[in-house]
Formats: sequence, structure tokens, C-alpha cells
Amino acid sequence: MLAQWTLAGLFAISMTSVQAQVASSASHPDFSKDIAALMKPLRADFVNNCGLTLFYPALKDFFDEEIEPGCAGAYNKGGHGTVMSIGYSFSPNDPESASKTIGMEINPMRIDDWLTPGEGHDTTFSRSGDGVQLLSKYNYGNNCNNLVRTEINSISGANWHGWIAEEIYGPPGNIRNNDRCKSNTPQYRCIHLVIGNKKMSAEMPMACLLRQETTDLEKGLSYDLFMEMIKSIHFNEK
Repeated sequence: MLAQWTLAGLFAISMTSVQAQVASSASHPDFSKDIAALMKPLRADFVNNCGLTLFYPALKDFFDEEIEPGCAGAYNKGGHGTVMSIGYSFSPNDPESASKTIGMEINPMRIDDWLTPGEGHDTTFSRSGDGVQLLSKYNYGNNCNNLVRTEINSISGANWHGWIAEEIYGPPGNIRNNDRCKSNTPQYRCIHLVIGNKKMSAEMPMACLLRQETTDLEKGLSYDLFMEMIKSIHFNEK
């Protein structure tokens, strides 16, 4: 059965309340507390550039600075969209720092058009009946000899719908010298994401996030916190 997510109160929290809670708990918050205490609204200039509002986990990196999503260019300028990125590496010399930056492509294109092959865009998903399928050339697949299965579930938010594809892995197989195989294990949830509405779409290629619930970025970014950020998305256009 397909899982369905809905927004049920995240936007009911006032920004003043959220910021006050973050100020007191962002350093070493207790994950068991209300998750809203960890979330902070996206800056207004990034809202304009990225084409959406969201709440993100206000956690600090090794520079003692909050990680924050942001877009360098505007989604509605030039017709090519923009990329929203968030980095969470916790060491200036981390050899895996590149894998600890998540990018999401945001486009002024309705989701149905985005999922239809055409000139000027490239998606990791394609239509399959009433849902989608993950294109084999873009998934990581069984390169570590431990892919168990791929699950695709529908998701929805304030003014969007979409799908999340999760590649589920067992213990590493015969290939052990591949850096990617360190995260393609049961300790992580490796996902692809596509969401949108009649005017906008956003897609994230695979990111592997900690299955463990944690607010310690030295361990990595928790899947649960990341999905709270995704569920809070509200596109500027609908």
C-alpha cells in the first residue's frame, strides 16, 4: 500500500515560536522533544530564489554555523530553474564531504511535463501507469552486491504531490573498496525524490541519510529530520 504524508500543523507554528525554541535547543537538542523545536524558516531571499518556503533543521556544522538550504540563482530566471543545496559535512578534511551535500533541482515546470521526456530537462523518474518508475541509468542499483529491493511510495504536501523511491540495501557484498558502499547499507536510507504541482517541480537524485534518529551532524544527517524539511515545503506557485 502506498504511504501518504500530509502537512498537519507544521505551518501552524509561528515563526516567532520556532525561532525562540531553536535559539535554546539548536546546539545539542534532544530528538525526543517536539521536532518543531529543531526547525527554522528559510530566509526570505532564498524563498524568492528557490521558489518555495520550508523549515529546515537548524543544526551547526564544524564551523559552528547553522546548515541552511539555499539557491544561488532564481528558479524563474532563464527558464533553466535552480538548484537548492544543503551541506552537512562535519569536518573540513572529510574525504566524503561531496556525498554530504544534498542538491534539489527546482523548475518552473509542471510535474507532468517534468516526468515526460523532452528537450531541455533530464529526470531520474518516468511515468509508469498512475505512478512513476526509477530509471535504471540513474539509480545506484546493485553496485555493492547488496540491493534488496526498490520501493516507490507516493507523498504529498501543502500544494504538491510526488513520489519517493528508496533503494533498500543489506550488508555490503563482495565490493568493499568502493566509498559509496559505506552508505549503501542498512544503516542508511538511500532515496530519490520528485514532487511538484501544475506550475512547479523539484527533484532530488539519490541521497543516503542516517536511519538513526539523531541531531548530531558528526554522525550525519538524520532521514527523519530531512523528511520533516521536505514535508514543510510550500511552492510559491501552484
